[in-house]
Amino acid sequence: MYISLNNEKCHYEVICSILSFKKTNRFFFGKIIIYTDDVTFFKEQLPYFHNVVFEFVDLTVVNEVHSRYGNLFRLKIVLIIEFLKKYRASVLFMDSDTFFIKNVNELFKYVNNGNCILHCQEYHLSSGVNANFERLLVNENLIDFFKENNTPLTGDTIVWNSGVIGICFKNIDLLTNALEIFDVIEASSVNDNTIEQLSLSIAFSKTAIIPAHDFIFHYWFIKVFRCLLWKYFFKNQDLLILNKEEQIFVNTGFVRELLKKEQLTFSNSIGIIFTVVNNYYSKETRKNIKKNFCKNTYMYKRIFL
Repeated sequence: MYISLNNEKCHYEVICSILSFKKTNRFFFGKIIIYTDDVTFFKEQLPYFHNVVFEFVDLTVVNEVHSRYGNLFRLKIVLIIEFLKKYRASVLFMDSDTFFIKNVNELFKYVNNGNCILHCQEYHLSSGVNANFERLLVNENLIDFFKENNTPLTGDTIVWNSGVIGICFKNIDLLTNALEIFDVIEASSVNDNTIEQLSLSIAFSKTAIIPAHDFIFHYWFIKVFRCLLWKYFFKNQDLLILNKEEQIFVNTGFVRELLKKEQLTFSNSIGIIFTVVNNYYSKETRKNIKKNFCKNTYMYKRIFL
């Protein structure tokens, strides 16, 4: 399941993600659901995929969510609930900036057994990473709410990245609970774009959470990577109007070499991230990027070891 709204680059990211899924999950018999405001665009770009289903999302609904909450990520939870009510099936929700690196049958088995999926663990509340959320630990009203909710909030509470969300229909109440948690935190005047991640992390803690980072690469922290995906999948450097950072990126010497057709393949796409990180970013930024990877995972070993 994907959500792609009012953003052509996001639309193309979704297509790249689907194409990477097709390459790593050749015997998938389920459906790919795209919630979008631009069904025509996807139908034109994905004409040969018979198992893709489109759900139209009216932008007035999107704007209402944004104006009321100031945080559009709440819509992710709302639409996943809508999906579960309609299809009554297990779902893997993907952010648009995701790239499949392995077959995900194992993840679906976990979900079907009642576990939940999130992309990876990011930090503990008391780690100093997010001061906005640390303040929650001294808010007595919130602490009481979480105790009553049977999800105690402590410094050891883990915030997960939600670039991938997996859940089955029988656990739909966990998503309803995540919405309630979101609204309580938002009402406490916490201004943070990752409230949705914390809400899901807390709600899903009532069951086992399985990480997806060994199966799916979420490149949110290195968005210029999508330029390489566009070139590989679409063979067209003029596909989109690039922003300033993307223009600088594709015009660097090492990227020009990478963009040669014979060097850019599906199998080396992830390995190329190592080259991008080491040639494009400063030492300090490389250090921060490395922190986004969980040690002893497929991705960490492939890129950093």
